[in-house]
Amino acid sequence: MKKVFILTAIFWTFAINMFGQEISQAEAQVLLDKAFTALKNSDTTSFLNLWMFDNATNDFDKEPFTTKDAKTVFNELKVFLDTALTTNMKIDEIEIFPYNGKFGAKYKIKAYYKYNPKTNYIKAVGYRIDYINQKWVFRFHPEYTTGIRTYGKAKKK
Repeated sequence: MKKVFILTAIFWTFAINMFGQEISQAEAQVLLDKAFTALKNSDTTSFLNLWMFDNATNDFDKEPFTTKDAKTVFNELKVFLDTALTTNMKIDEIEIFPYNGKFGAKYKIKAYYKYNPKTNYIKAVGYRIDYINQKWVFRFHPEYTTGIRTYGKAKKK
């Protein structure tokens, strides 16, 4: 009987960790702040530690995402978010999109930086993320967005 109880407990612990993990708004904020701080401080190592490199591919990214790719993303984001980094701009809004494995990730989290409050001109970065080895990690190539944003209630977790 004791064996059955232990095996049942192990099963449920595994099932909850594998399938029940959802990212909260606070967890997304922490992850996005870590990426922003690494970019601001030109800390490539901290930035790379936010990613998962496991040779996985998906329908959108036909090649595995490598550390070389992440270093390229690091340099691209430093240019893309130049004003946000130099002025220490805060994230204006965070959106969380469930992916349920689509494009090789469980969620996409997107940070919006309002570059011009009068016109609502924004730059945004969206990262696909997964919960692996008891932590949230970035997966694959991020998306970069610029444009005028109409602000309202975003879908938040």
